Order: sequence, then structure tokens, then C-alpha cells
Amino acid sequence: MDFNAMPNPYDFANPVTHADMFFGRSAEMSEIRYYLDHAAKAERPINIALLGDRAAGKTSILNMTELEARRREFCAVRIDLDENDAMQLMFFYKMFDGILTTACQCEAFGGLTGTTYQTYLNTTNTYTVPEDKLFSPFLFPIQYALAMKAGNSHAPVSNQQVKHDLSLVSKEIQTPVVVLFDESNVLAGSRVLLEKLRNIFMNIPGYMLVLTGTPDLFPIMDDVFSPIVRQFKKIGVKEFSDKSDTAACVRSPLAKFKIPVEVSDSEVNEIHELSGGKPYEIQLICHLLFRRIQGQRSSRMQLDLGVLDELRRELERSQDISSRPILGAVKSLNTKQLRALGALTACDGHASFDELWNLHYVFEGMGQFSKNQLQTEFEILKERKILFEKDGVVRFGGDYFDRLFTKYFAAEQKIKLDIRSLPFEIELMLGILRFVRPMKDFSVAAGVDSWSAIESLARKLADRSWEEDLFRTSPPFLEELYFEMIQFRKQGAVPALFVSLNFGGAGTAAMVTPQPGTSQDQLDKVKRNLTTVKSRVENLGGALLLERRDIPVASVEELAKKVLRSDNQTLRKAIAKKHGRRLSGAYLAGKAEEADLHASLALRYEPLPEDPGASVNLGYFFHARGENERAENLLQHTVQISGDKPETRALALYDLSILRMQSGGFGQALELLGRCADLLRELPESQRKCGCLEIPHLRDGRLTFSEAHGPDLQKICVETTALIGKLSASGQTGARSDGAS
Repeated sequence: MDFNAMPNPYDFANPVTHADMFFGRSAEMSEIRYYLDHAAKAERPINIALLGDRAAGKTSILNMTELEARRREFCAVRIDLDENDAMQLMFFYKMFDGILTTACQCEAFGGLTGTTYQTYLNTTNTYTVPEDKLFSPFLFPIQYALAMKAGNSHAPVSNQQVKHDLSLVSKEIQTPVVVLFDESNVLAGSRVLLEKLRNIFMNIPGYMLVLTGTPDLFPIMDDVFSPIVRQFKKIGVKEFSDKSDTAACVRSPLAKFKIPVEVSDSEVNEIHELSGGKPYEIQLICHLLFRRIQGQRSSRMQLDLGVLDELRRELERSQDISSRPILGAVKSLNTKQLRALGALTACDGHASFDELWNLHYVFEGMGQFSKNQLQTEFEILKERKILFEKDGVVRFGGDYFDRLFTKYFAAEQKIKLDIRSLPFEIELMLGILRFVRPMKDFSVAAGVDSWSAIESLARKLADRSWEEDLFRTSPPFLEELYFEMIQFRKQGAVPALFVSLNFGGAGTAAMVTPQPGTSQDQLDKVKRNLTTVKSRVENLGGALLLERRDIPVASVEELAKKVLRSDNQTLRKAIAKKHGRRLSGAYLAGKAEEADLHASLALRYEPLPEDPGASVNLGYFFHARGENERAENLLQHTVQISGDKPETRALALYDLSILRMQSGGFGQALELLGRCADLLRELPESQRKCGCLEIPHLRDGRLTFSEAHGPDLQKICVETTALIGKLSASGQTGARSDGAS
């Protein structure tokens, strides 16, 4: 195979622009789709702010938001901001020009070749005010032309004129206008500009704003936007926490370009750990790994020291390292100094030296540094301008590129160094997780205040006479406690370890629970492992509380009644969605009773699920149980709601074709399979894999059905289509089912 004849499928340099190359982010996109759908029904849409660190993938999500808006036939306006747009006149010209041009592309005002748009172009390009106002209904372009003709590019903009013009566009186009601003931090330096944006859009119906920015944008907006901030939904854009998202980023590009390179689960795990789940870094690493295959230096996409060295050199080539004194200083550090740098950047910009020492000592002990030794290394790192202190807080002196280079320079020397801008309390929780995660079959839930709060909540869930709506405000840990009780319904109690860590004025708490069937001794082992931390916390004058107790379980019926009684429909739908998803795992594991419970609760809470994945799982489950009418309704519903998820829609169409075949409707089955095949044609292999399918066969001249696990839907679709051809030719109509649950 000549891999040099193939393109490198990993594009680390550019944001994702095509939906079939966009992976992960299901939770973020689900929220975005909800608020886009809301915009179609509401007079005043709710705006969105996509907030994340540099290179977190915000622009890729913005691109997908634009595609989603266009799919709904909205007027989607893209505004890519730069430093010149911080001036009022330039900003509002760029914004209005984008809105009017996109509206005319949608055939508003006679379209791009119409007199209105041509008059607008003449006004803004020649700075000439038209004498005939019939085809010049807008006020702002005239102000812009007059100001630019006078050389006054700093002229203030009239709010009323912009409102007038935007209202005209909205009335003309009669569809929601979604304005997508990339790099919105450009606006952070102009309070007046932000205030104008607030005042203009707060009272104009029909417009939805979508902004991208780093997390420090919103404190500024909170201050300036006070009334409108309630109209923004903040969506955090972080690294992938689920390794399956990383796996999709690694494998799907290979499948899309039909490149026959396999990547094992262990190799995906290594890429995930090295990149920290950051999409940009995943793409960069995979680009280099595939380039090594093209250069015949490797037959697999496998990490080794050579790759790390090449990764570091690639970073050096992409930037002028000589112009980055911090990187020169980092490259001069020895192993011990790099470890010290890792300890001192665990809470970049959020913790003092004393807090960072406390954090290191509690979870690492004295094995690497005493406090005096770490202080000495800290002084060296400050002298070399790698670290500095401001307002008593330790900060890294470089930008995102410096952080990235430093991370991989350290990794080459087998030192894990990830400069994280995380609050101190979150690092405390992550420290606890590091002690629990190596042990299998345990889950950790944060947001727990105290044992008494857990027990009080548990009692209220079990109390038949309790009338208060527990789910109304969605208190911390309520949803987790609900599912723990569902899991341990047969044991009568949830075995749990409560962990509460407090020192230095900060604290965190969590509850550790095992999976059903896990030995109780294992939970005690977790407690013993944490006792080493306990003694060190006490040495610092803090406290680590480790309490092992059992939480009484409420009956499933009582839990269901309290969920159904709640006015919190959002939480009820979220719980229903989780039941629908858990149904799949239980069914595949052969746990029929558990699958039945998840299915029944999912439909009690949400008779027609809004989540396509849960809906198709339920449809398949009821089909397997022989409840075909119920299955038909759910699968048809899935087809209707899964337009933006072609893999789910294709699966529902296939399942419907099987229902048709079993009732003798081969013509209808063939039509459904054709629609299924059309959807599958452009999907990568990773999106065509199914947990299980019911597959038709001809055995002894009879049509039979059996269940297969892990098949490729496209392959099965082709084979089923061919089978129907044979059946039609032979006039076969009989059918029986073998092996299906």
C-alpha cells in the first residue's frame, strides 16, 4: 500500500468545517440544537457564549452551529473579528454588512443583484449618499458613508439607526437571524462597544447571538451586560473527558479516506493521555504519527520517544523559538526543575506558593521535594522568567504555545507536566480521583456537602409522604443518588465512602461508590489508600474525613413517582435520556431484567424521547421483545428527530425495514434500505458500527432472523438488499425469528 499517494487525514492547522469530520461534543451540540430550535419558536431567542481556552475547539463548534442554523433554514451570519474591529464604526459596519449580505443571499430585498443591495454597495464603497431613497431604506450605511468621507472613522454610532435597520432586515427575511461572532475577546477592551451591543440587541426580536471567547470574556460581559447576561447560555468548551471521543478523532479520519491503518485501544489511550483530550493536540499528534507511516518509519500509529522528539521539533519549526525566551529557559531545565515546574503550575493563576506546596505534599508526600527545596526551585524558575507572582498568585509566564511546547518537552523526558489553569478546589478533587481511579469498578460523585445532606436527601426520596418537589432546583448530587438507588435496588442499600478534604481555607467533598457486585472489601481498600493522605492533611492543620456508611435505598416506584411529580421537565428528560442509554448497555450484557427496567422508566418519564440515541435503542428493544407496534412508533419517531444524526437515522430505517420484512412488506423494506444506504454512504466506518442488529438469513429455503453483535450497518444493509432481491425472485414470504432476544 502506497501511503504517500494518500492525503494525511489529520488537519491540525485548521478548525473543522465539515460535519463528517466533527467528532465528540455531543453534549455541547445537544444544547446548541436545543437553543436553535427554541429560536424558531420564541420571539426573543436565547443567546449562546462558547467559552474555552485557546485551541480548545471553539471555532469548530461555531462552524457546526452555523451548519445547524442553515439546516433549519435560518439566516446564519458569520462575523470573524480581528483587532481593527474594536472601533465602533468598523465593528458595526462589519456586523451590518454581514447581516445584510447574508439576508440578500437568502433573496431578501431582491437578492444580491437587486437594486437595494447594489445601492448599499455603492453607498459604502464610494461614500456617496444616494439621492433616490426608494431603494435605500437603511440609515446606518448613510452614517457610515458620511463619516468615512469626512475621514472620521472614530465617529460614534447611533443605536437607534442600527436598531431601525436590523428590524427592517428581520421583518423582510421572516426567519431567525443567527449572528455568529468568532474571537469575541477582541471586544473585551471596549466597554462602550459592549454596552452598545447590549442595548441594540436586547430589544430587537428575531436575532440570536453566538459568541466565542476565552473564559475571561464573560466576567467583562457580566459587568457590562447586566440585563442581557440572563439571555446568554454559557457553554464550556473543554478537552475530551471521554476516551471514546478521542477514539473517534483518531479513527474516523482514517475511515473517511479509506486508509487501511488500524489503531488499537491501547494506542488510542496513549494518545488521549498525552494530549489530555485536547482536540488540537490529538490532531497534531496523529498528523505526525501518520506522516511517519508515509515515510516508512513505522507501520503503526504508535507513540514512542522518537515521536515525542519529532513533536517537539515540529513545534519548534512552527514558531521562532529564538523569539520566545521562555522556551529557551525551559529547554535549559534539568529533570528536577521540570518536576518542580509541574508542581507549581497545577493551578496556574489560581493558587499561592504555599497552597501549591500543600497540594503537592498532600498527594505526593516528601518523595520529590521538601518545602524548602521547592521554594529554591521556585526562585530559579522566577529568575528565568518562566514563572512569576502577581497578587500572591503563581503564574506561568508564557502563552498557549509555550505551554504546549513545555508539556511535550517534559514528556520526552518521561515527566508529566500539564500547565492547568484550574481553581485550587478542583485540583483537590482531582487529587482524590487519582487515588480512586486506578481501582476498577468505582464511581466518584462530587458536589456533596456532607453525610447529613446525603442522608437527608435519601430519606426524602424514600418517604412516601414527602410532597416537596425535590427535583425542582436540581440540588447537587440528586441525579447521581437517584441512579445509585436504581443500581442497588435489590441490595436495599448503597455502600458508600464519603470523603471530605479541608485545609488552608479550601475544601472539597465526594462520595465513592462501587459497582453492584464489587466486593465490600474493595471499598475499605479505597479508604485505607486514602489514610496516607489523611495523615499529611492533618500535618498541615487540615482535616480529611473518611466515613464508610450504607445509604438506604428508596423503592423504584417511589423514585419514579417523585420524578414524575416534579415540575423540572429538563431534569426529567435528562434522567429519561440516561435510562435510554443505559438500556443499551444492559441489553448487550444480557441483563434482561435491568434492560426492561431502564426501558420502562425511560418511557414513563418521556413517552416520545427527544434524544435520537435513546429513542432508537428503545425501538430496537421493544422489537426484540415482540412489541412491534410500540417499536414502530419509536423508530418512526427516531427518523423524524434524527436528521442531524445520519448514523442514528440510518439505524432506525434499517430496523423499520426488518419490521416490514417480517410482515411480508418487501417493497417497503427495500425503499427503507435504500434510504438507509444513502445515509451510510458518506459515514466513516466508526459511525457505522452497531451494538447489535437483527439480521435476515435464508435457511433451508425459509427466511429467518438472528441477532448479531458489533456488525457494520453498511455491509448488512447491502446484504439485506441483495437478500430481498432473491426473495422477490422466488416469491418467498414465510419468515421465522431465531436467536433474537
